[in-house]
Amino acid sequence: MPLEFKRKFYFLRDPGKTSWKSLPELRLGWLQDTGNWETCLKNVQDEYFLNLSAGEGLARTSWSVPLSADSWQELWPSTEGCRLVSTLELLVQSGKNFQIEHYGEPHAGLTTVSVVFAHQQEARTWKVPRFFGPELTYDPRFQDKALAEIKTQVPLVPLGPHDTWAYGILPFFLENKVPQVVLVQTRNQERWIFPKGQPENGKSPAKVALQEGREEAGITGRILGHPIVLPYYRSAGTTNLLLYPVRVTRLADTWLEAAQRERRVVPLAEAIFQDELIRGGALCLQDLYAGS
Repeated sequence: MPLEFKRKFYFLRDPGKTSWKSLPELRLGWLQDTGNWETCLKNVQDEYFLNLSAGEGLARTSWSVPLSADSWQELWPSTEGCRLVSTLELLVQSGKNFQIEHYGEPHAGLTTVSVVFAHQQEARTWKVPRFFGPELTYDPRFQDKALAEIKTQVPLVPLGPHDTWAYGILPFFLENKVPQVVLVQTRNQERWIFPKGQPENGKSPAKVALQEGREEAGITGRILGHPIVLPYYRSAGTTNLLLYPVRVTRLADTWLEAAQRERRVVPLAEAIFQDELIRGGALCLQDLYAGS
């Protein structure tokens, strides 16, 4: 089955000097999963499909089978409770197609943009346009099926109220050509996380993120790419993390919060099997920056 390489972002604004094309409404509905496969009914105008897909992050295996309208309508009631409706636009710039998606309730106000690539290397070397917001590829809340299942709003726009966002880094380095990820403990020592901190007036998200890396983990490094969004679940609620991929250039022997937090270095291959937060960041590093 073919692999699809796709990245998804918040869409910020019309960049101008582009070609736009309005597309029909998109209807998606999910049937009961079979093993690791998602089974989805898809309808665009008078075209009907049954889609099978599996995977996470950048690469997904997908397979699509055309259906007759009657067959699709017969199956559609079985998707009750797991449906997603959106309107689409196609933006063409510099020979690249960007699919803009405007979601309906309960996510009205959310607009994303997706880009499909021929292979992983193209996805890695592609320069993210300035009118794209933070990347959503690795946030499980923004996968289509998750949006269909979630009955409350996800963050509709990036960098909203300060009490719901934090800025941090995805720190990694190579040791004998093996990617390593740097983690820190929370102050209560209950779990391992990426260095992060609250927004500060007068400081950009990137500056806050690098500062938190120094203070919480003694990390000096260089931002390599576009920030991603990941959820940080706590008993007090969910914080939306804006995380910058950072190549570590120095790990200090002592740092500001060394007495409050432990620091841990783990192989990237091990980080992928941690909890959802660490796994999401590790998948991003593997797919786009540190993987072979």
